[in-house]
Amino acid sequence: MKKHLHIILLVIATVLTVSLFFLDVYTVIEPGGAEYGEKYISNLLCLLLLIITGIADIIIFALNRFGFVQARVCIFNAIILIGLQLVLLWYYFTIHEAAVIFSPTILFPGIAAFLNIVAGRRIMITEVAYSAARALGPSKNAKKK
Repeated sequence: MKKHLHIILLVIATVLTVSLFFLDVYTVIEPGGAEYGEKYISNLLCLLLLIITGIADIIIFALNRFGFVQARVCIFNAIILIGLQLVLLWYYFTIHEAAVIFSPTILFPGIAAFLNIVAGRRIMITEVAYSAARALGPSKNAKKK
């Protein structure tokens, strides 16, 4: 279980990211009592960053055999998610209408970025350990047949 923790972390980060395609950023309550939600994909910048993040998630899972590249793509994906989080925080602090209620899903990109960083770090540690073991070769105490 501990050996493949990075896969679990990446799956959770991917689920958080994919859920943003379907959820609302905030809800606007109009004076008449009608309310409507604004989706993440209605903003072009958020949509672009979500698409890049989705493509990076696909690449991460496709590069399972190439650990060093997989770790680098994890860190790249975390940087894109931090950018998305900064865009969402900018919306949060610039919209000053009293009738706007932000969803807790505004924190999902930050959580997914943290999970990607941790997963990339674990992948890199594992790959360095495997490379060191291959470089050292068999131990001197191994029995010869």
